[in-house]
Amino acid sequence: MNLPTATYRIQLHAGFGFRASADVLDYLQALGISHLYASPVFKARKGSAHGYDIEDPNQLNPELGDSADRDHLFERLKALGMGWIQDIVPNHMVYSGANPLLSDVLENGSRSPFYEFFDIQWDHPAPELHGAVSAPFLGQSLEACLEKGEIELVLTADGLQVGYYDQRFPLSLDAYPLVLCPGGSCALADIAVAADEEELRRKVERIVQSARLYDAQTRRLALTGAKRDLWDLYNGHARIKTMVEARLRRFRETPFEVGLDDLLGHQNFRLRHWTTAGRQINYRRFFDINELITLRQELPVVFDFTHQLIKQLVREGLISGLRVDHIDGLADPAGYLDRLRRNCGDIYIVAEKILGPDEPLAENWAVQGTTGYEFGAHMNALLCCPDHAAELTRLYARITASGDDFARISRRCKRKVLFDQFGGDLHNLVLKWEAAMQIGSEQLPPPREELQAALVEMLIGLPVYRTYLASSERAGDDRAVIQRVLAQAEALRPEWAPTFAAIGSWINEPSEPQASLTGKWITINKRQSALAAFEQLAAPLTAKGIEDTALYRYNRLAALNEVGADPERFGGSRRSFHRFAALRQEKWPHSLNALSTHDTKRSADVRARMLVIAELPREWADQFEQWRKCNAAHMVSSDGGAVPDPEMEYLLYQTLAATLPPDHSHLPEYGRRIASFLLKSAREAKQRTSWIAPDREYEQALLGFLEKILRPADNPFLDLIQPFAARIAHMGLFNALSQNLIHLTAPGIPDIYQGTELFDDSLVDPDNRRPVDFARRRRFLSEIEKGFRIAPLTLVQQLMAQRFDGRIKLFTTWIALQARRRYVALFRNGGYLPLSASGPKERHAMAFARVGQPHWSVTIVPRFPASLIGKAQEPLGPAVWADTAVILPQPAPKQWRNLMTGEPVQAVERLPLGQILKHLPVALLIGEGRP
Repeated sequence: MNLPTATYRIQLHAGFGFRASADVLDYLQALGISHLYASPVFKARKGSAHGYDIEDPNQLNPELGDSADRDHLFERLKALGMGWIQDIVPNHMVYSGANPLLSDVLENGSRSPFYEFFDIQWDHPAPELHGAVSAPFLGQSLEACLEKGEIELVLTADGLQVGYYDQRFPLSLDAYPLVLCPGGSCALADIAVAADEEELRRKVERIVQSARLYDAQTRRLALTGAKRDLWDLYNGHARIKTMVEARLRRFRETPFEVGLDDLLGHQNFRLRHWTTAGRQINYRRFFDINELITLRQELPVVFDFTHQLIKQLVREGLISGLRVDHIDGLADPAGYLDRLRRNCGDIYIVAEKILGPDEPLAENWAVQGTTGYEFGAHMNALLCCPDHAAELTRLYARITASGDDFARISRRCKRKVLFDQFGGDLHNLVLKWEAAMQIGSEQLPPPREELQAALVEMLIGLPVYRTYLASSERAGDDRAVIQRVLAQAEALRPEWAPTFAAIGSWINEPSEPQASLTGKWITINKRQSALAAFEQLAAPLTAKGIEDTALYRYNRLAALNEVGADPERFGGSRRSFHRFAALRQEKWPHSLNALSTHDTKRSADVRARMLVIAELPREWADQFEQWRKCNAAHMVSSDGGAVPDPEMEYLLYQTLAATLPPDHSHLPEYGRRIASFLLKSAREAKQRTSWIAPDREYEQALLGFLEKILRPADNPFLDLIQPFAARIAHMGLFNALSQNLIHLTAPGIPDIYQGTELFDDSLVDPDNRRPVDFARRRRFLSEIEKGFRIAPLTLVQQLMAQRFDGRIKLFTTWIALQARRRYVALFRNGGYLPLSASGPKERHAMAFARVGQPHWSVTIVPRFPASLIGKAQEPLGPAVWADTAVILPQPAPKQWRNLMTGEPVQAVERLPLGQILKHLPVALLIGEGRP
């Protein structure tokens, strides 16, 4: 297996494709990166900024470059000895006529070979959705869109299509005669010559006959030829083209007279207002995104078809590893991973699995680990000072006039999201459970209303993203989770105790045979289908209810509001982190460790600054009140109250304190970024405005407030906040260096998100997808390499003196990555040994060793910098650390070298921090030779 020593995540798009990626490889290799870790590169929706809206998984995205560009990239990777880890998206594809698989289904219905590929409930009880898939993309009702002429029929090289602005959906093949030759004779006979009329009729009839062919491959080839002939006829005969266009135009201009509404009612899809998806839907989406439709990867035929290109790239040796996106969206994650492993062999695989705070990764998954969100959560906890949690909680409650804790807010948010955004999915789930609970039982299932109420309480109370009962990969543990959820739900709603008891008994019944084989298809029994439906709804509900709602409503300390973290946990002990790291080395030594990703709410460096607030509760409270009074004149009132409301104002000031640039010349661009963040935060919170129902008056008032408080000239607020922001930046820098070095040396594989090797002030997407200035980073690294060869200590002193330009972070990253490259066995397989400290500042010292033969490493970093430094400028030297020292165990080496400064270090039992951290606030030591 080609295991990485360090990965670097890049976001590919039309402006940064294969050639651009190849151009930065030499820089990344020099930095110490072993594997490039790429966002999806498969054919996606035109102009996609992220690549997760895939149209065709078996084609590379032409916007990223052609085959020559791709070959050049992989040749450069090979020449530099680097690998490629590819992000793949098995859960979903884009819902679009440009999706060839879905287009075939929409055109051919049950005759399509891809009819069962998508998670569509074709037998939905609603008459309008029985036998047709919902297409919730209209801005108004279908009738209103028809009246306004927004829906049209168009003829393209791919055949007849229904057009709605930039959306295209193929018309069923049976409809061709109705559109082009109604009544059995060509509608163009009044002006077209008889030969042309007959030719058109023959072309249309050929399409209809081709559609009736039994063999799918023969039918596809015949249809391709028939459509091509129709298109050639259309383009080659002016009279026919004119009259076809006139006929199609009538459908747009007089839709009810010519029966367009009736025609649309007989298609394999139903155009509907986009908001109906939250109430009634018969396909599973990625989260609540109507434009992304999910795949049934539990079916081998679906896996085989959608993984053709992936398997080819692996066979050709171009891909070294895979990152599986949204693993919890799949019905059978363990089964999928087993199949992926069998098809791709011994390659590196990680899954995007978001673990709860105390949730273990399923040990039977065929992966090397996760994408590393849990590492970031533990790092946040380690660097968050817990001393003033109660004080900051009281302050937050007083300002927001709310005493709700995060757990209560989370339940409320999940309930709102479940009914507002997943109401249709909930209805479908209830019907599946109702049917499944009747199988093999003499008792009737609970009444539908009670069953729905019970399922709602279970979904809301689930403490993890999902369980895995449907695939039985850890059934014992998950049954225990469900039983606890049922007990809690019964305590809240005792009137439904019989329903909860019935559900508990049904879940604990012995499983039926997992599946029966029919040809290539697997028919999953109703019981497993019901369980899978519950679990596949639980995951997106948690994501949207917690990540994208509750984390924007509860802002006691926004640094703690991250994917996979619990904002209620205010700080963590060194012992807790050591326990996590040791378990990682034991169970998942090759899992990725992430601090910043394309999905984090704010970069690791922004969080590092915000965490300083935890150490300064009184100063923070005083500053907040000053800023609030200063800006009170800019507040406005709307129907819902003051703008900004206290919650948004509290979040805004935390964000400004952690990101405000010292140079006011950057304020215009900075203001635009903060405006985008603030608007997204308000909409995600779903209290005064939302994506579904935006309150334009509120939003304009909110952005108007921001614009006034960030005006560059004659602004007393900026004069007030700038000194505090500068102090936060100063202290936060040391937090950032600490978490960065731990990230690079702890068990697991460090993943560096693009651009974050320098200090990064990015906020939530799309802010974290801004272009990266690689030329600047390349120049900095070259200067660092040269300076370190000549005079390491001089370089370190220069970097510390100019630390805010980010080179100090790049330097420590480079040093640590070079160590990982040189001492591969140590950092890959070496044991993890917590180290304790003694002395007056021992609380502020975090240290651990990686133990191998013959080498050891020791990582030493400070934490809680505000209370450590006092009035000193940096956490350096004996003046700060006094006689605090890290204690070495007896078998440790006696001779060490500080890789950051090049200095030799002799230590028998103690590493005095006043000496070790004399020039730089972090240290990485390598023990030279055996003890």
